[in-house]
Amino acid sequence: MVENANVSPEVIEQFVKVKGNQSSFMVCKIQGSDILLETAGEKDAPFDQFAAALPESEARFGIVDFKFDTGDGRHVSKIVFVVYVPDTCTSMQEKFAYANFKGCFKQKLNPVHKEMQINDRADLTFDEFKDQFN
Repeated sequence: MVENANVSPEVIEQFVKVKGNQSSFMVCKIQGSDILLETAGEKDAPFDQFAAALPESEARFGIVDFKFDTGDGRHVSKIVFVVYVPDTCTSMQEKFAYANFKGCFKQKLNPVHKEMQINDRADLTFDEFKDQFN
């Protein structure tokens, strides 16, 4: 059964900042039936800072303004929705909550260019994300 989550106004405000190039990323966590903003990146924060903001063994939602250069030299910026549920997360209840609230969260924060499910911290690299757009 899919439930509706309460997406905090702070999350929506931060998403507008990410889309508007005023922030580089945001990381959100579920607490009960609420989705709350946990951290946000400064405007020019590097991708590595986004990856470091995701905890080692806990699930999170992330939005990142992923910026990269294409093979032909074009500078590209894409909004990526990340569902981060690492294999090291041992709480089945936590895994279920993120799967359950994913649709509601994504619906509140549109549009995004790409959705990525990340289950291994080794996949949280700039190159892995860039490969998703090739």
